[in-house]
Amino acid sequence: MSQFRNSAILLAALVATSCTSVSSTDSPASAARSINAQSQASLGVSIRSLAFLFEAGPGTYLAKDSVSLQESWEHLAQLERAGYVKVNTIPSAQGDLVEIVLTAKGQEVAGALQGP
Repeated sequence: MSQFRNSAILLAALVATSCTSVSSTDSPASAARSINAQSQASLGVSIRSLAFLFEAGPGTYLAKDSVSLQESWEHLAQLERAGYVKVNTIPSAQGDLVEIVLTAKGQEVAGALQGP
């Protein structure tokens, strides 16, 4: 099993543990910050960045304007720096599009987080 799959499995386990161990004295915001910190330490990207792994796929495009409005460029850059995706900008008559292509490393992590 590769290091990246181990990291993804570890993150999934940490999320499950964190979600089940949140007590009535822990705030949901505190639990979310903890899970995000674990994701950054284990995989090198934030939870919000990981969400883009599930958007990636053949023939899937995002409007560049929408990515800019949602301030998502930094999250895509995190994924690209970590080697999980390749981000391409494609000109279109309706406005530029953003294509998020999973790398082999990104496919491994996304697959581990999507379950068996």
